Amino acid sequence: MSSEQAAAWRLERRRPRVVIVGGGFAGAAAAKRLRRANVDVTVLDRTNHLLFQP
Repeated sequence: MSSEQAAAWRLERRRPRVVIVGGGFAGAAAAKRLRRANVDVTVLDRTNHLLFQP
């Protein structure tokens, strides 16, 4: 690993990390806002899609 790669890795690890449990509309909105705030986001949900049934 070069010194540039090591510096980039250290800089990235300073970013906060958040896990959102539940990927409904509120979870998706929270993930979107957190990504804009430069936060590493992981969303956990039992499905892999967002579904709205009126």
